[in-house]
Amino acid sequence: MNKRQFDELKQLPFEKVLELLESIVGQMEQGDMPLNDMMDSYEKGMVLSKICSEKLKSIEKKVEILKENATDGRLWEEFDSKETQTREASSATVAGEDKTQNTSQSESQYNDSLF
Repeated sequence: MNKRQFDELKQLPFEKVLELLESIVGQMEQGDMPLNDMMDSYEKGMVLSKICSEKLKSIEKKVEILKENATDGRLWEEFDSKETQTREASSATVAGEDKTQNTSQSESQYNDSLF
């Protein structure tokens, strides 16, 4: 899968990405797929799974922001994942921990397992 295809998949709504993932899983469960096709499907399924996970994390962050802002009287704030990561990194450093390094290592290990 190339970057353009990955970017196109990321633009799809969560429900469509999940539908594609479920379709791939269903085809693989039938067991009559040639090995090369199975590996291609597995790779695409892992990418779709990662996209679903990212979309869910983004929604969770939006809900957290909404809860935080409810006490301020504001109802919604646009979510910027880079801004939130910076805010979380600052909080981790203030607390005397460096959680960002562990996060990037886990993401790197996850990405390595995709390809």
